[in-house]
Amino acid sequence: MWWETTSRVQSSSFSGGGSVSIEFVGKPIAAKLAGYAFTVLRRQLDQDAGRHIARVRRADARRRRRELFAQGWVIAVKVLLDPPPLCDEEAASARAFIRRQHGELAPVSPRQAEKPRGRRMMAAALEDVAAGYSAGQRARLNAGIEKHPAAEKVTQLSLAWG
Repeated sequence: MWWETTSRVQSSSFSGGGSVSIEFVGKPIAAKLAGYAFTVLRRQLDQDAGRHIARVRRADARRRRRELFAQGWVIAVKVLLDPPPLCDEEAASARAFIRRQHGELAPVSPRQAEKPRGRRMMAAALEDVAAGYSAGQRARLNAGIEKHPAAEKVTQLSLAWG
């Protein structure tokens, strides 16, 4: 099985500080497609979330409401990206490749979201998740186009999985 890291994405941390480097591992075209999809969808999420929290003034409320919006958005967008699962052999091959490249990796657990206090905050939290879900349903992912500089030809990247 041919595995390589062909797509690296630098992304600002969604929760505020720093940046995150994400590597997509897979067959060359699959890793490139994953990087493309992440970049396009992340841009759309940032725009939608920015519009949603534009009127919120307090920094802690902005962060909390943006995260809730993003949760709803990601749930809706997951329908766009429904690749078939890797077979056991491919998954083992991918894990072996990652282990060779990076050694043993520690699992990362998400930060626990704070629970809304009171009825008003609970209602606002539900509205934020619902608004994110609604915006996520409008997200679009078109076929990518790649230009090969040596041959000066354009290749369309298919979003089909397999």
